[in-house]
Amino acid sequence: MIGQLAEKKGCTPGQLALAWLLKQGDNVIPIFGSRDLKHFTENLGALKVELSEKEAQQIRELAVKADIRGERYPPEFLAQSYLDTI
Repeated sequence: MIGQLAEKKGCTPGQLALAWLLKQGDNVIPIFGSRDLKHFTENLGALKVELSEKEAQQIRELAVKADIRGERYPPEFLAQSYLDTI
């Protein structure tokens, strides 16, 4: 569904996700990673994606329903990180 909405909006799913985060308010600041200039430029494209309230709500509903499993990083990595939030 995210892919379909992104296609409809003329953007990538990643741009759509970043645009949705940007729409959450001034207290949400997405920090995206980039492997290279191509990905960095793609991420900046999120600034041009405009979401209606209805579209933002659709994305929120999909995020709430998402079946997310496991951790992004292994516990050993987080134990050595300044960003450990466990």
